[in-house]
Amino acid sequence: MLRYLCERGLALRGDNENVGNQQNGNFLATLEYLSKFDPFIAKHLNEKSNKGGEVHERFICFEPAVGHSGKNIAQAILKKLEEFDLNILDARGQSYDNASNMSGKFEGVQAHLKKSNKYMDFIPCTAHSLNLVGNNALENCSASTYRWETVCGDLKSIDGRTVALKSLSETRWSARAHSTKVLCENYDTILSRLKYLSENMEVNKDTRNEAQNIIKKMTSLDIAFMTVLWNRVLERFD
Repeated sequence: MLRYLCERGLALRGDNENVGNQQNGNFLATLEYLSKFDPFIAKHLNEKSNKGGEVHERFICFEPAVGHSGKNIAQAILKKLEEFDLNILDARGQSYDNASNMSGKFEGVQAHLKKSNKYMDFIPCTAHSLNLVGNNALENCSASTYRWETVCGDLKSIDGRTVALKSLSETRWSARAHSTKVLCENYDTILSRLKYLSENMEVNKDTRNEAQNIIKKMTSLDIAFMTVLWNRVLERFD
């Protein structure tokens, strides 16, 4: 059922999570419909739904590093769960970052733990995945420039702060958001100063050529459009 809904891009949750409510979302609505034909689902909804309850998060402990292999980390987790008398068969999920030793399909921690409990579905860390999406997507639409004093001198401030052109960060999408915003809000100014550099015979030939190349990119529809688009996208990330 989850695959059916997700493949069609349908939201799972609604305004509430009450069985029988018309605003409870596609997931519960689909369950309610299936319960008309499936006695097991019907019984479960009747016994468990709308009972209230709270979700509690508990920190167990810090554990010294036992190496980087997925197998060693998984063994350390199993040992610690046993020490605290926690049955891994009761687990129904696990979540880590996207590092291969954690999320690897065959040798990652999640794969080794699923050998002990096949119901421990793995869900990649949402924050880490979002970070990777933002970083990787911008690699194909970079429009960065040198930090020339000539260009940066006329840039307008943002939120009362002095700004400067910066290279795109390899790891922090929040830094990329700032870099893209500076470019987007000073687009015309940057083009004007680049044109000045490209025509200024007092600067060396390489600098003039580089300015001309950047102007050519920035005056293309693709770069202008992607700058505006990613400025809006990264503002939501930041």
